[in-house]
Amino acid sequence: QQQTLCVTHLPQIAAFSDSHYVVEKQIEKDATYTVVRKTSTSEEKAQEIAQLIGGREITEKTFSVAYEMLEQARSAAG
Repeated sequence: QQQTLCVTHLPQIAAFSDSHYVVEKQIEKDATYTVVRKTSTSEEKAQEIAQLIGGREITEKTFSVAYEMLEQARSAAG
């Protein structure tokens, strides 16, 4: 059994993940921190993929495309 860690900005790749993590940069005073959090629901994962597709402003269309990508990835994975 093998495990792969992939850091990507490509929604087409992110849709295939078994586990999805979000990496965020936070700046507080004079320090910069990196925060990693795991998405807890399929809706949250779709939200993050929609953001990769369309940027900060997520529309119904980008959310729909994200869900479609996730469905296609699930079908392809079997």
